Amino acid sequence: MDHERYESSNEILGERPPDKLAKAIFELGGVDKITMNSNVITIDSGKGGVDPNQVMAIIVDMFTYYLPGVEVPSFENNSD
Repeated sequence: MDHERYESSNEILGERPPDKLAKAIFELGGVDKITMNSNVITIDSGKGGVDPNQVMAIIVDMFTYYLPGVEVPSFENNSD
């Protein structure tokens, strides 16, 4: 994965996971720039700042695939 850089003043046109994550974080407000590289996300917050708990909630929600109560797929359960 290469470095991904986003600025709040630029429209994000892509639909890749880092693009979607950047869009969701910018929607919180108070973020000027975001840089991602592999599993490291650096946020340059604006003067108002952003609540780190909200950012963490977005990341966890976006990248948690198996939640309690959701059956984990297996080869035995796959009828295709």
